[in-house]
Amino acid sequence: MKKFSKSKTIVFYFLLTSMILPLLPSVLVAKAQTPLTFTWGMTGFTGHYDDIITGAGDIQSDMFWIACELPVYGYLNSSSGTEAPIEEEWQPILMTDWNFTYWPSELNDFGFNNSGGIKAVTYRLRNNVSFHDGSKFDARAFKWNIDRQYIVSGNVTGNPNADLWALDFFWPSVTKFQPYWTPGYNMSSFDKPYIDPYGFYGAPFTPTADDYAGYYIGNETEFPGGYPGLTAVNGYLKNPNPYGGLDPSYYPINYAPYDRYPMVRYVEIVTPYGPDGVSGGIVTVHYNDWNTFGNGGDIAYQKSYLEYGANYTDQAIYGYENGVKDPDNPTTINHMVGTGPYKYVYSDENGGYMEKFDEYWNRAALEAEGRFAAERVEFEVFASSATMSTALLAGQIDGGFDSAAWPLDKTAIIADPDLDYLQQAPSGYLPLIVLNSVNETYWAWPGVEAWRANFTNHYYLDDMNPSNGIPQVLRKAINYAFNYDSMVNTKEGRALLPSGNVGTNSHLYNSSIPMPYFNLTYARELLLTTENDTSGNVYTAIGLSEGYNPSIELYNFSKRCADRGLRFATDNATNNALWQSIATGGNPVWDIDFYWDDYTQDIKDELQTALYSIGVGLTDSAGSTNKITGQSVTDFIYAYDTFGTGNGMFSASAYPMSYYMGGNAIGYMDAYYRDYEHQFGPAWGLDHAAWRDYGSSALTGGPTPWWCFGNNYDVDIDQWIDRATMSNPVDQKIYASKIAEKYQTETFPFLWVYQSVGGQVVADIWNVTLYEDKQIPGFYYDYWGGGVSGRFRVEEMIYQGGGDGGTTDVPFIPGYSVFITVSLIAILGIISVALKKKKLR
Repeated sequence: MKKFSKSKTIVFYFLLTSMILPLLPSVLVAKAQTPLTFTWGMTGFTGHYDDIITGAGDIQSDMFWIACELPVYGYLNSSSGTEAPIEEEWQPILMTDWNFTYWPSELNDFGFNNSGGIKAVTYRLRNNVSFHDGSKFDARAFKWNIDRQYIVSGNVTGNPNADLWALDFFWPSVTKFQPYWTPGYNMSSFDKPYIDPYGFYGAPFTPTADDYAGYYIGNETEFPGGYPGLTAVNGYLKNPNPYGGLDPSYYPINYAPYDRYPMVRYVEIVTPYGPDGVSGGIVTVHYNDWNTFGNGGDIAYQKSYLEYGANYTDQAIYGYENGVKDPDNPTTINHMVGTGPYKYVYSDENGGYMEKFDEYWNRAALEAEGRFAAERVEFEVFASSATMSTALLAGQIDGGFDSAAWPLDKTAIIADPDLDYLQQAPSGYLPLIVLNSVNETYWAWPGVEAWRANFTNHYYLDDMNPSNGIPQVLRKAINYAFNYDSMVNTKEGRALLPSGNVGTNSHLYNSSIPMPYFNLTYARELLLTTENDTSGNVYTAIGLSEGYNPSIELYNFSKRCADRGLRFATDNATNNALWQSIATGGNPVWDIDFYWDDYTQDIKDELQTALYSIGVGLTDSAGSTNKITGQSVTDFIYAYDTFGTGNGMFSASAYPMSYYMGGNAIGYMDAYYRDYEHQFGPAWGLDHAAWRDYGSSALTGGPTPWWCFGNNYDVDIDQWIDRATMSNPVDQKIYASKIAEKYQTETFPFLWVYQSVGGQVVADIWNVTLYEDKQIPGFYYDYWGGGVSGRFRVEEMIYQGGGDGGTTDVPFIPGYSVFITVSLIAILGIISVALKKKKLR
């Protein structure tokens, strides 16, 4: 029997395998034989599943993606529009066909033509699709699922139970792409003045409700009856009391989107039903956004309008227990009522289960091919990878994942004739070390530091300690002192050498862009020969005028080395001992204030070796204060859920992060890299109303995210992100390559540690389907609904009780091939989890 298969893979939980490590106790139970059950081992925590208020990583989200389907899938393993039009790369699920209308390609003020923006998509909905409650999937249900995302995330009705968690994704800032407006494409109607009641920056201005953005659901002719309990004026829903005055620092409190626009302009029902008169229909989604992916802002997992429309159109769905009223919900409901192949029944902190949906729209086609065999899908939560390995080897569960942070007993599993170990393709998870660049920004200016030190009541600004960045030349030296091969070897086949800011499997990956590599002699030479700041951003005219003039000695590494007797760069035993003795002898060339946690201990160890080899010390190598317990290191650094704790967004020199680069890589770059300076308004010479308390405790969305990781601001990077966003996928690769080249050869704000490669284990009695990686032949992807990378479709499995399940390459829908997917709506969830639940795999 073939034991190390490259031709099939199994469940690869989105985000879970890379970020969320075991939190809950193991519960091992014998497998149910009747009904036929597939049992998956997992790790996770309980949480809300409604995709408007949560990202991923909890038990309920992974069940939700099975219960509720997307309209279409786009390949992860495709050209993403670089080799073929995006509309030709989509795969139909709840839609049967579609037609794109594009924005005009016009010259903008920067001298290039915007290109590739999709103005509208017209969908033909699949007929005879039922929700789990028996209601039909029709045009109103599809429209409601999209509209609801904007109604809830923008709090456009003023519901006191609103949640603005997803505001930044669905309601972008007007000013971000204002320079790229043209006569045919602009959001000028949403552009509003800076809120300044006292006239600090010019003429006083206090907004009225009319100044805030609303959401258009359609007038009475276009959308008769509207939505229950919601009153639209001329087709618009608008928060009647959106302005909350000023906070203690004189920034506006906004309870609804201000100086922002909804990505979707209007969801138009062209035909309410298909030929059967009760399901299907035709719907056109009109966009405000420059939408090069075709479904940006409208990818909604389809939930039942019958079950949720009356009470949850303008508020989130909380909880997960059927028949139990969550205190934040107005009613008792059934959860996860969708169109998917399995119906949600139950879950708690130990796992849960789902049952086969007999009315599933694709049941007949699947069963005709011997598929859709499992009548029940169970999930069991494990407290450790060791207990999961035991359960797999004992035959108590059918599958589980293996990763760098969740290592199963790979040797025993491969040796077991009843299990197959299945190699996963390289993932989009690219663990890195942030090397803080804050000393090259205005955040290090004395006046700004003094202001920040007293700013104790806002997310991300509660680091009251002095800025503590790493000089650019030292960041570069660290990148070349790090032994990447040694790091990868510790992962025992679960990692590849790093590939930079996009993974090797990304359609934006450019292998010609140089990557730092282990070269200790070169790393030392950098320090021995550098006498000044190499960034050009420390000693500036504006900085000097603000009193920022740090000692030149800080940047004279040549002198710092010479003063310590370091004169030779050669990598040999004698010289190595000397450099290490300087690092550990109490007078290092530099001290790095590095933070880590249990899950990143191996990264800390490898980094410590690199630092010592170039005479650089760690402020707390033993971890008495810098090793974080009880929360992730990212929670600590970004103080995501606390105020006034003094944690280290500005003062931590370095820390690890689990960095994800998904299919919409430009969208991730926009979140990870963009200079958020523009959010401050005219005090910094820029626009507008951005900042951002979103109100009282009833509104759980916090301020606009401040994640420019490591304060690595760069005007070129901002412009390249903008240019890529306003360009077609072919041109996006050009600007993604420019970003990679600057980071990997010039500014070095990160040290990419490795590219994660997972493995999956599946009992040999199950036949699964997978597809070879287009970018990296010999690696394989699995597939399992929900539009999220790495989960195979349970309904596509074939049960072969005699073992040797093998693999089958069969289309999901007759006439269409099935490929892996990344949900664009998951972007914000990924970013949020990347900050809130950071664990490295």
